[in-house]
Amino acid sequence: MAEARVSPYTGAEIDFEMMFDLLPTAAAVLHDRVIVACNRLFANMLRTDRHQLIGRSFGILYAAPEDFEVRGKRVAEVLKRCGAYADDRLLKRLDGEIFWCHISGQTLDRRSPYKRAIWTFVDLSTDRRIESEVRASLTQRERDVATLLLKGLSSKEIARHLEISPRTVDIHRGSLLRKYGVSSTADLLKNLVES
Repeated sequence: MAEARVSPYTGAEIDFEMMFDLLPTAAAVLHDRVIVACNRLFANMLRTDRHQLIGRSFGILYAAPEDFEVRGKRVAEVLKRCGAYADDRLLKRLDGEIFWCHISGQTLDRRSPYKRAIWTFVDLSTDRRIESEVRASLTQRERDVATLLLKGLSSKEIARHLEISPRTVDIHRGSLLRKYGVSSTADLLKNLVES
C-alpha cells in the first residue's frame, strides 16, 4: 500500500493510490504501451480483473491487431506535438466483444510520448452497439470514417482530418452502406448508434 502524502494546500493526508482506484472514470497508466496500473472501472469495462491486465500490451484491446501499430504511429505524432490525444474508436473487451469507446490520453514526456502516459476511457457501447459480423469486416479506414461521420463531419471535413481525398471518403462511406445494408447516410448513422 502506498503511503499517504500531505497536501501542501490543505495539510490533509491524500492517498493517491486509493483516489486513482476510485476515479469515476476508467483509467490506465501505460509505460511503452504496456498497462502498468489501472483502476476498477477500467477492468470492469473490459470484463476482467485488473490483475489480469497489468503487464499486458495495450494491443490486446484493439479490435484488429494491425490497428495497434498503424494507429499507434499516428497517435504518437499527435502526442509529440500536443501532449494529449482523444478520439472515439472500436476496442475489444477481453471476452471478445467489440465496443465503441472514447479515449483521452496525456503523455508525461512529449519527446518520448509512450514512455509514460495516462489514459481515460468512456464506454459508448450502450449507444453504439454494432453487429459482430459487420464490425469484424470493417477496415481501419472504414472505422475512422464511421467515427467521424458520428461526429457530424462532412466528406470534405473527414477528408481533411484523415488527409485523404473526398472521393476516397465517399468510397469508404459506400462500403459502410453496403456492409450495413442501408441506402442512406442517415440510416447508416442510425445503425451505428442504435444497433
